[in-house]
Amino acid sequence: MSNKRRIKQLQQELSSQTTELNLVHEKLAQRSYKLSKATLQELHYQEEYLQEQVDDTQAQILEIESGDKAAKSKWRLQLKLVMVTAICVALGLHLLLHLFS
Repeated sequence: MSNKRRIKQLQQELSSQTTELNLVHEKLAQRSYKLSKATLQELHYQEEYLQEQVDDTQAQILEIESGDKAAKSKWRLQLKLVMVTAICVALGLHLLLHLFS
């Protein structure tokens, strides 16, 4: 899967995870005084789990994006090296042409 597709998929996952996390936060804020201790513990567990998922997804997105930047940087360096090599070869051929003519 291409990096752009993977990033888009991860961003969609992140959006749904964030929405779900916000719903848990709302439940905790609005009904915490009405809920049993076990239900509160379950909601806090869900909150922690969802927060971990959000953090992991964000880390994956950053990792892919930084990998893309590194690949582009490497490609640009290789292109510059090829251009410098081509210029050196052209100058060398030009000097040889003048030397033997």
